[in-house]
Amino acid sequence: MKSKILYLLLALILIIVSFLLLTNFVFVSEKDFYNADYKPDNIIDHNDTIYIKEYLKNNPEINIAEKAFLFSHASVGSNIIDGIKRNESSIFNLKTETCGAQASAEKKAGYIMHYPRGNPGFDRKIEIFGELVKEWSSKTDVVIDKFCYIDIIKYDQNLSEEENKMRCEEMSEKYIQNMNELSKLYPNLIFVYTTMPLTSKDSFPNIMREFYNSKIREYCKNNNLILYDIADIESNGEKTDDIEYLSGKYTWDGGHLNPKGQTRLAKGFFAVSAYIAANY
Repeated sequence: MKSKILYLLLALILIIVSFLLLTNFVFVSEKDFYNADYKPDNIIDHNDTIYIKEYLKNNPEINIAEKAFLFSHASVGSNIIDGIKRNESSIFNLKTETCGAQASAEKKAGYIMHYPRGNPGFDRKIEIFGELVKEWSSKTDVVIDKFCYIDIIKYDQNLSEEENKMRCEEMSEKYIQNMNELSKLYPNLIFVYTTMPLTSKDSFPNIMREFYNSKIREYCKNNNLILYDIADIESNGEKTDDIEYLSGKYTWDGGHLNPKGQTRLAKGFFAVSAYIAANY
């Protein structure tokens, strides 16, 4: 009887450990490295997530909690917020608070006020962000609008690849134009651009996302604008057949982030805040 109970307990432990390993709940944090020559620049990608923790440890004068942040997002953004909460420390000293469309009574330095606006469509997301920026313009310092992989979810088989790319180019131009107009209206604010998240499968939508993202990257690089390159971080800077995919080790369902992916993207957010703290 005792041996049978012991056998069952061992089997249960094996099942639990296997589940944790398969879902990446074990070893959530990836190794951090020190590079004496590293400092974040305006383009934040997967490389920054490797070095940012040691960089902040060795540069205590850089306080990433000096600014107030406003972050508009949907479900993957909620994953990033979870990663930020999980990694909060004396070094990664940003706090998070869910907010509504109405601005808070006071500016909260060191807080990411995040607005989970859902997925009402690409055009409506741009409109909502403009409304948020207007409402919050005196109660925040940094504004970020994150889109979702669902905004480019399928490849229209009735159109050629070039016609699909034209649609994505129109989307990137609309996003850039909106950010430009808002930055002129609110010169007191720091605008952070983002790339569109990826999925771990479905090559055609990722081809279109990469085309869209390439336009955003090029624009930010040429104009010295801040870019939180979500797609590059999700893919770990790697490509398969010249296409970026969300790395399988960072997701549990092919689109959303597991704890390891959440931590990875959170470190990217911390790198964005470190660049801002050192340059603004």
